[in-house]
Amino acid sequence: MIDVPPLISIGFAFFIVAVSPGPANISNATIAMSKGRKI
Repeated sequence: MIDVPPLISIGFAFFIVAVSPGPANISNATIAMSKGRKI
């Protein structure tokens, strides 16, 4: 069988990013600001 838990965790993370783009964009903006560069 395929190792299932890693696939579930990756799918769940992708689902969160796909469903909630607002927090993802905010986190990307804060990371870019802390790094001192624009996306």
